Amino acid sequence: MNKAYSGADARRHPRAELAATAVVLTATRYVGTYLVRNLSAGGALFVGDALLAVGERIRILLRIAGLPPISLEAEIVRTEHREFGERFFAAVFRSVPAPVEDTLQRLVTRHLENQRESPSPVFVLDDSHEMCVALGRDLLTLGRQAVTATTPLDAITRLHAGQVSMDTVIVDARFGQADGIDFLSFLADDQPLVRRILMSSDFHSGQLDLAQASTRAHALLVKPWDQETLAVALAT
Repeated sequence: MNKAYSGADARRHPRAELAATAVVLTATRYVGTYLVRNLSAGGALFVGDALLAVGERIRILLRIAGLPPISLEAEIVRTEHREFGERFFAAVFRSVPAPVEDTLQRLVTRHLENQRESPSPVFVLDDSHEMCVALGRDLLTLGRQAVTATTPLDAITRLHAGQVSMDTVIVDARFGQADGIDFLSFLADDQPLVRRILMSSDFHSGQLDLAQASTRAHALLVKPWDQETLAVALAT
């Protein structure tokens, strides 16, 4: 995935996936409310329907739980129309007052520290509720929580709404109406640092080699699994 924002000043700030929304306005109009995908003291990546143009100057009212709205001047530096129909807009903050920059920096740093203190949940994507329950039980035994989704749309919506913070995803080879390898391709672009595990009870010859050679899958989990093979897939 490309950087959430560009410019040397923006890149020096750590960024995190915080649950936040942004009310976006221009000098003449209300644009809309967007979900914040990534946030730092230097910029943000957010998703929404209304069109914004590269170079457009905007005002953002950032809404984070527990804080009053934060007003920021920003400039759109990149737009992207993703495969699943969502539009992403990357913005760099301009002329951020020092107290506001400090507040954002503390929020992001605290969020990242909290993530390091406890393992992120494993995101399980399978259209079988029984499989999700079984994987969740075995993951809990291994000290990991499971977050589940049973349709591609549900998975994408939850990821981009900032509802899931994860470092590992397990995707069934047939996930709803989607092909699991194709879905891993999307995740490889959208979440490049996430460990991607492909799961199936029936892998045809060369399927895993193709997935791994293209860097779409890091490991294979064959159904039925046991806790040992699950632990190996998580660690390999």
